[in-house]
Amino acid sequence: MGALIVVGTTVLMFAVVHRLAHHRPADTAPVVAPSGTAGVAPSEVIQLAPGTHIAQITGVPGGLALLLTGGGPDRVVIWRNGALSADTVLSVAP
Repeated sequence: MGALIVVGTTVLMFAVVHRLAHHRPADTAPVVAPSGTAGVAPSEVIQLAPGTHIAQITGVPGGLALLLTGGGPDRVVIWRNGALSADTVLSVAP
């Protein structure tokens, strides 16, 4: 039993050292949010009322669904292929 612990610990330490010594760069570039809207086409910017925040983000086929709350009525925005696809205002049924 003691021999298995020693062998297992040695293998684990070798694997960690090997990964640290042979680090490879990530396959994808990091995503960086722009500091402003310079160079961004107007169709790529969602206009929001002051006080609006993203309450939930959900993946949909080919894009994202954003639930926006605050700053007016709640809205669901569908963002596909880098552009606004749909914008729906949520309301309470009478």
